[in-house]
Amino acid sequence: MCTAGLVVVCTGDEAIHSPVAIAVVLLVVGMSPTVLDALRLWALTDMQERGWVFQGGTSPGTWYVELVDVYSSTFFRIHWLVILELMPTVLGIAASASLLMLMDLKAVELLTEREFSLDKELRSIGLSNLLSALCGGGWPCYILCSQKNVTCHRLGGRTAFVGCCLLLGILGCLFVVSSIVPRLPRALPGSLFMWLSLVFVKETIVDICSKYTHISDVFIVAIMALVVKFYSFNDGLSVGTLLAMGMFTIRYSGSQAGVRTAGDARFYRSICTREGSEHDALEKLGHLIAVVHVDGFLMFASTPAFTDAVRELMGPEGPDWILLNCQNLQGLDYSAALELATLGRKAKECQRRIVVTELPSGVRDVLAKAKVEMAALPRTSFMDGNCDYGLFYQPHYQRALQRCEDGVLAPLGLRMPGKSQAALLGSEEVFMKDLLKRYIGDFLPEAASLDRALKVFSKRTLEPGSVLWHAGEECTFCVCVTEGVLHAMQPASKAPPGAKHAKDRLCCIAGPGDFIGFMAMINHFPYEHTVLVPCESDAEDDDFTIVLVLEKSKYNELFTSDPPLAQALSRGFLRQISYEWRELSRLGGAA
Repeated sequence: MCTAGLVVVCTGDEAIHSPVAIAVVLLVVGMSPTVLDALRLWALTDMQERGWVFQGGTSPGTWYVELVDVYSSTFFRIHWLVILELMPTVLGIAASASLLMLMDLKAVELLTEREFSLDKELRSIGLSNLLSALCGGGWPCYILCSQKNVTCHRLGGRTAFVGCCLLLGILGCLFVVSSIVPRLPRALPGSLFMWLSLVFVKETIVDICSKYTHISDVFIVAIMALVVKFYSFNDGLSVGTLLAMGMFTIRYSGSQAGVRTAGDARFYRSICTREGSEHDALEKLGHLIAVVHVDGFLMFASTPAFTDAVRELMGPEGPDWILLNCQNLQGLDYSAALELATLGRKAKECQRRIVVTELPSGVRDVLAKAKVEMAALPRTSFMDGNCDYGLFYQPHYQRALQRCEDGVLAPLGLRMPGKSQAALLGSEEVFMKDLLKRYIGDFLPEAASLDRALKVFSKRTLEPGSVLWHAGEECTFCVCVTEGVLHAMQPASKAPPGAKHAKDRLCCIAGPGDFIGFMAMINHFPYEHTVLVPCESDAEDDDFTIVLVLEKSKYNELFTSDPPLAQALSRGFLRQISYEWRELSRLGGAA
């Protein structure tokens, strides 16, 4: 009977996925013996004799009188020494149950995309345990004390009102249980609890543990099961604890965890070309952008510190933009992925924007499995104030920081030059002259010098995949980007774990108005990075890249032929270096 009922419930659940429908099915099944008896189709006594429904019993009194009699008659016969001997086992079971409760809460947060208070939930569990003990321990306390668990969520509970009504209903049933139970089918409770068990196994153990549990954890559980089988439960708990502590020490010892350093755009500045007025504005408004560099592993031990640091930034006086640089993030577990999704929802409520960048591939895989949605950081919508709030993703740190700065400068009417502005300025030549003005215009004594500056440069069009220079080559020129982008690749010193070949790291993206390669030119160093035009699959929208080339020989000649222009170029280079150095020194001080 239980098997048939289980098949009916599971089949109906998978077919309709409606908690209300499942509740109606269970109610119909429970009332069916009473309905059959009322319609005189099948007598209730006959169903009891055939074993289809529960047998009725004789009750000398109400349930609370019987409960008091049981306590009063058995209290003086308790063998306290036996209880003390079993105390370690009881504590082990309690610890395991607490861990399962926490896992259940985290699983439901992940499945329902809601944030729960652990303090409130655990307090409810404790009160429910006490109430259950006073009433004879007749029901699973955790199912009743909270609506925030897998079972109640599966049955459609969404608010605390559901849990309260369920608890009051159970208390009321204690008074009529002797009349109700003899009218219930014997297959009902068995099939119901088997269905709930299958749901718990599927949604908590299969869906959660199979995706986010490390193989070492599975190994530890298997060893514990063998020890419990051949020795005892306490020995299994001890062995499991020691193995878990050893694995934890080996996996995470010596690694930093959580937030490495945090600052704002007054100290962390993107490597892009800006006018002096824009730099001045960022000095005043840089507090509207918070930059957080994350290191190590984000797991159950380190996630709270990370979460608290980000939550503090979403206070009333906090920044509008929160940039999380995860370049040195070595990994995270599913609880950290859950916390990141929770921070995204919190940011949306507080009308803030969290931008995640430089995510390693392994971390992206975990977030994808956890179904953490991160929208692509828009390129232009924040310029006109239409950017949404919440959680965003931008692959490159410098590009993400640049767009955050553009979002702060946009209300002031200060915007980065782009390809679309060339037509607005009248001609490509005027557009290129405007780029140079943004870079060195603050240092030129007269506007006519821009005409002379433009003649020093030569225009070059680059196809996708073109390489301007390789790291280690002798420097002969630098370039200023006018359209498209250039990628600066840092040669890798060694291959990462699990990889056969070392892969160069993208360390800088040069866009319209950016100079690149000038440090090697003014210091007579070889090129530090390999600079190339990204392939079409890596570029954002441009089919080709246009650059202005400044030959090293022409730059050196300017110091004798046109000293003011040479000085303006040098001061523009030094200004960009100064902001880069300020960020690097702050990062180095936090190491």
